[in-house]
Amino acid sequence: MCKKLIVFLGVIFIINATSYGQDEKLAVLQWKTEKKLEIPESVKYYAIEDVLFVSSIDGRPDVKDNDGFISKVNLKGEIIKLNWVEGISAPKGMGIFDGKLYVSNIDQLVEIDIAKAKIINRYNAPEAKFLNDVAVDETGNVYVSGMATKKIYRLNKGKFEVWLESTDLLNPNGLFVEKDKLLIGNYGYILSVDLISKDTKKIILNTGSIDGLVPDGKGGYLISDWAQNIHLVHPKKEKVKILSTGSKNINAADIEYIPEKKLLLVPTFFDNSVRAYKIGY
Repeated sequence: MCKKLIVFLGVIFIINATSYGQDEKLAVLQWKTEKKLEIPESVKYYAIEDVLFVSSIDGRPDVKDNDGFISKVNLKGEIIKLNWVEGISAPKGMGIFDGKLYVSNIDQLVEIDIAKAKIINRYNAPEAKFLNDVAVDETGNVYVSGMATKKIYRLNKGKFEVWLESTDLLNPNGLFVEKDKLLIGNYGYILSVDLISKDTKKIILNTGSIDGLVPDGKGGYLISDWAQNIHLVHPKKEKVKILSTGSKNINAADIEYIPEKKLLLVPTFFDNSVRAYKIGY
């Protein structure tokens, strides 16, 4: 299988020329924000306003200091409001439903009214220790990965509690709801969980460590490993590395992908910015 190493705008790309039946294409850097985001961990696209929300830890990822914040950024990479919502401890994953933004907060799930830019609820899970990614199903149930406790939590009708405990959970992190299944990025595989029966199935193996997990709109998934890499994975195709930042200081945390724009958003963690790439496969 043919692979080529290409350097473009100072970024290293490894392209698998025969994957997905395409000619050689590049993940091309479009823009990057100013370095004001203070350890950005996650990006979430809000289609109604055509903007991005970015969660910034601004401190240690496991400390309750209330120094974290959410920023609002446009699709040109301009920071609309840096401290859009403040008073969160090490915010990480985010999910949106019915005008509300849900953000993980170490051992809480924070609910933000988007129109008011105000925290309206905090749901406690004292035993959680390190809540991470967030996903929402079509009925408004909010799922949160408990990485330290190896559990999945759910907010349902105002009640926030453990939804899934399973030996199949191994450092669960990235989440995505796909129809009637919750997909969970673990260390080494993507786990599919039926939302009703809670039956589990490993659908993609050999993934490496997973941070962000998003669909590519073509039956595959883009996954980040927090370090410097983003891979394309598929249940029936070989894993392909599509992007490596090439620097230990430019990480790839909890990514976002907008399929209709073919735009990949990468929070860089220690580099304090978000980078946008046009995906061309």
